[in-house]
Amino acid sequence: MNPYSYARNNPIQFMDPDGLFSGGNHKKIATRALKEEECSDNFIEKAVNANVKEDKDLKAPTLKPEWANRHGQLEYEGQPINQALANCASRVNEQLALGTAEGLGKAMHSVEDPYSRSHQWKPALPEPSILDPEHWGDWLEHAIADYFPSGDEIGAAVKEDIKLIRKWKDLMRKKGKDDSCQ
Repeated sequence: MNPYSYARNNPIQFMDPDGLFSGGNHKKIATRALKEEECSDNFIEKAVNANVKEDKDLKAPTLKPEWANRHGQLEYEGQPINQALANCASRVNEQLALGTAEGLGKAMHSVEDPYSRSHQWKPALPEPSILDPEHWGDWLEHAIADYFPSGDEIGAAVKEDIKLIRKWKDLMRKKGKDDSCQ
């Protein structure tokens, strides 16, 4: 087993070793939902770029347990699920309140990740290490699940994104702002 398979054998270029939906899958999910809601290409580009960058945010690295809830995982074994869900919802609402394509994209990321079968509110894995072969199998399984999601996982994440986009549009209308995502 290759210990670098989590990063497609290139751990220097691919800095998202914790799996998550791959950037390509986040892009596919978000784009599909935004197009279905008839958002403009410019708006889609801004939202999708912000969504994909969530896994590369050096201020909130995905491998740190304190950021696990924004990626559909528990911070620690035994964290109450209602606490994790509340933390995630708070993050989503904070981003929606910004009223921007970028805020919507970041919020979408947080509602997509729980649909990856390697997340689903499971405890976050420890940081990968070549020196820790005990977890190589866990990381490989995690990476495979996130690079090759099922159609059901993709479909569920798209549906959740659509609900979130509609919530964002309602919020914009209530604030008297343009809700067209144009």
